[in-house]
Amino acid sequence: MPDVLNSFPLQMSHSITQRSYPKDVQQLYRTIETSTDGQASIICAGEMSVVISLHPKSGYNAHAAFTVKIKCPVFYPRESPKVLFISPIFHPNIDNSSGSVCMN
Repeated sequence: MPDVLNSFPLQMSHSITQRSYPKDVQQLYRTIETSTDGQASIICAGEMSVVISLHPKSGYNAHAAFTVKIKCPVFYPRESPKVLFISPIFHPNIDNSSGSVCMN
């Protein structure tokens, strides 16, 4: 019986994730084009991650192309997704060796 009680928060969080993640991905599909002024598009969406293509129109990286992976943890949406640049990019908030984004 204690095992069931100990696993309850994980099961509850998992069911929240199963409801929230698909809704959030659907909303992203509907709004990404307009909310980014055509500078981002979804390449693919998996069970708990989304791969996005970024094409900045202005600034230092104008006309470059970057691939970003957004990975949602088991406790999503209570825990923030992890953002990882697959393509190399020079930016002070992005770790050059891993591509991970520092959100501090």
